Amino acid sequence: DGDACLITISRDITSNKRHARLVFDIAQAVAATTGEFFFRSLVERLLLALDADTAFVGELDKDDPMRVQTIAVQTRAGPGNAFSYGLEGSPCHTILGLGVCAYARGVADLFPQDTGLAEKGIQGYVGAPLTDFAGRPMGLITVMFKRPIEQSELAVQLLRIFATRASA
Repeated sequence: DGDACLITISRDITSNKRHARLVFDIAQAVAATTGEFFFRSLVERLLLALDADTAFVGELDKDDPMRVQTIAVQTRAGPGNAFSYGLEGSPCHTILGLGVCAYARGVADLFPQDTGLAEKGIQGYVGAPLTDFAGRPMGLITVMFKRPIEQSELAVQLLRIFATRASA
């Protein structure tokens, strides 16, 4: 009606800034570390950044490539004990064949042979393979949740980034 007015358009970038900060914090925490401390630091940071319940890095058993031996485990309660497990019927077996996989909900129902998922109440799962320079699997990195994952794409992207660093 001829009155002067001001039009504004805004976009909430809070989640974008939070995601960028998560990546930066994890990268800073693990950039200068090597060896066993690197892996412990990595799983601790991933668990906190993604508000997960368990995170671990495992390597394929040299004598039995259908078994994984964890080299770093982190739970909400703190560092976890190393363990070994068979890949048959687990989502970990899937990631070694297909690459990064995310199951936002119901992972225990999708993999009933992996009784550990149901026993621990795991609902969400994201995993990425660790590969050598020729692309052969050496191990994996996994983050698990006792609830459905709300932002599985963020978890997938973080695991892609840090699986590449961990493989190196």
